[in-house]
Amino acid sequence: MADPRSTAIGGLLQDALNLSLATVRAIDAMDSFGHLPADPRLHDAHNDGATLLHQLHLRLHAIEAEVSSISQGHSA
Repeated sequence: MADPRSTAIGGLLQDALNLSLATVRAIDAMDSFGHLPADPRLHDAHNDGATLLHQLHLRLHAIEAEVSSISQGHSA
């Protein structure tokens, strides 16, 4: 039988992960980084923001896979 505290913590972590992924998807859906700003002085900041958003997206998916793996291990 699973420890209720661990189950509660796991649920909260899963909720936080889901909300984080939803936020990244919403930002991505807005296409905020789809086009370079007209002002060339803003290009570096734009590219940095797009890169950071992509890295966050990749890391969240990696965490999601780890959480799923741990959850499957506990339910077995």
